[in-house]
Amino acid sequence: MIIVLLLLAWPTPEELKASPDVAAVQVRAAEAPTHRVIHILDWHYVPQKRFGLDTPDGDYDAFLDDVEALQQQQRALIKAMGVKQVHLEGLTAKSSEHYRQRVETLKKYKPPKGDDVIALFVARLRREDSLQLDAPGAMLIAGELEAVLPADDPDLHAAAKSSEGREAGVRRSGEQGAGGRNGQVGAGAQAGRRDPWRRA
Repeated sequence: MIIVLLLLAWPTPEELKASPDVAAVQVRAAEAPTHRVIHILDWHYVPQKRFGLDTPDGDYDAFLDDVEALQQQQRALIKAMGVKQVHLEGLTAKSSEHYRQRVETLKKYKPPKGDDVIALFVARLRREDSLQLDAPGAMLIAGELEAVLPADDPDLHAAAKSSEGREAGVRRSGEQGAGGRNGQVGAGAQAGRRDPWRRA
């Protein structure tokens, strides 16, 4: 899941619904909201061996095509919102350096050209590496984003076994960031607390 944090003014839920890449919008209103948190649902890459265990008769190449098409839709939506930073599900403060290194490695090595066996093999590996980084990773490689930030607080997430850890991680980033349309601002609240955020 990709989490985009925006000032409340734009996009409105109606504008999100009108986007060709948006299947559904759910709004949970909050008292006096100041920012909007947009969760972009994802279809994760899985390695071929795991795919085969889950779907023995499945077409892995078709699966990769579907993941790639969905990531293209996500990129278009994020670009349309004009943000430069997003939070990524599964990324923590501990894993973000490894994620950054993988992005930098793919930036250095461009996809090979040619249709010989080795070029095709390397191109396939690079494609899968890129898909593992999700749409934000591809956007970093292309220079379309400035940063991909952790969406998870591993300690809180493990303790809560729910979305509370993710929301707490984003909220903590928000408290440390500058805020604003392209900043990192907090998200979510627990039951019984005032929630100053609107989620679309």
